[in-house]
Amino acid sequence: MTRFIPILIVGLFFVGCVTTPKGTGIKTDTGVWQGKAQMINLKTNSKKWVYVTWASDSSHDRMRVDVRALMDVPIATFIKRNSDNQLWLHTEGKHYQSDDGQELFSKLVRFPLNPDQFFGFLGKPGELGGDWTCNDNKQQYDCYSPTHKVHLTIDHEEADRRKIALKKDSKALKIRLIRAKVQVEDRLFDPLPTSQYKTFKL
Repeated sequence: MTRFIPILIVGLFFVGCVTTPKGTGIKTDTGVWQGKAQMINLKTNSKKWVYVTWASDSSHDRMRVDVRALMDVPIATFIKRNSDNQLWLHTEGKHYQSDDGQELFSKLVRFPLNPDQFFGFLGKPGELGGDWTCNDNKQQYDCYSPTHKVHLTIDHEEADRRKIALKKDSKALKIRLIRAKVQVEDRLFDPLPTSQYKTFKL
């Protein structure tokens, strides 16, 4: 019996080492990320939490973001497939469709950002272009846009974890994500039904 215990411990350790990692160790956006987002009013210090599931696949120019409240109540879904961008606001019964990804995405995150930029945020951050000035110290990525007056930081030290923080005037958004899956399924990017929504084309 005493000889069996060390063997059992070694066996459990080996299984744990094999099954625990879920990511690739490579800084790429591709996969299904899960976590929380916190919206903060810096004037009143009021905070709101939501749950986020973020499917990203830059190699095929597609993305899906699902936002849910407590008890898994759906709030919003954003789906991008190439130049087609759609946003469902479930609690308001509204559906938006536009070729302008930034216009729709800004309705979701409340910041003037193009969804394409998040491919870099989740993968290996790159230059944002325009008047953005950026500094990357290999562990934290810091950017600022004087036009939009937005400050951005990304902690990308670990390949499968992201801490993204945005600040503009009196509002801030913090997103923490962990990559739960390294592959994405095509069905994730299929449009949702719109029969129960009022559609707006922008």
